[in-house]
Amino acid sequence: MIKLNIKNKEIQLLVLFGVLTLLFTSVNFANNYSPQGNYIFDNYLPKSAAVTVNIISPSTNDNFSAAPAFIVKISEDADTIDTMWYTLNGGINIKFTENGTINSGNWTALSDGAVTLTFYANNTLGGFDFDSVDINKVTVNPPIDFDFIAFLLSPLGLTIIGVAIAIVVIVILVKRRGHHKTSNKEVKRIAGLWD
Repeated sequence: MIKLNIKNKEIQLLVLFGVLTLLFTSVNFANNYSPQGNYIFDNYLPKSAAVTVNIISPSTNDNFSAAPAFIVKISEDADTIDTMWYTLNGGINIKFTENGTINSGNWTALSDGAVTLTFYANNTLGGFDFDSVDINKVTVNPPIDFDFIAFLLSPLGLTIIGVAIAIVVIVILVKRRGHHKTSNKEVKRIAGLWD
């Protein structure tokens, strides 16, 4: 058996040193911070670079004459979001910090028709995502979609056609009666054909 020659004060110092080392290591790991100011466990702690962008409003094929309001949900820790922006038909990047309304100057500059509205977000960890929606800019009254054949086959259309035909026939008969008179000479000649 080996006998150690350690005095009581040395044991107390070794225990105190061990407790302080354990305490320092626990605090350091929990806070992920060292006294020198650098993060020493970055490679061991999981971090997600994922960002997801979901457009809540506007919806596909919505029509707008003025710049539309938008609601976008970006699922990511707000502390790691770097930039959020949108484009109209792939044009210039327009930054935003919260849900709101599309920039009216950029909206006004667009021609009427389909508009692809794309929202983007990235974070400081390199994550990136986007979502798009196709909407319509309509500032002039849209053309009325009128089905002429269906109208003509409706009861009202058929009545109008019947009245128009009747008027044409009556006008033709009246004009013939007034402009074409058979002379006596023609009547005798026609009557002679039958004899």
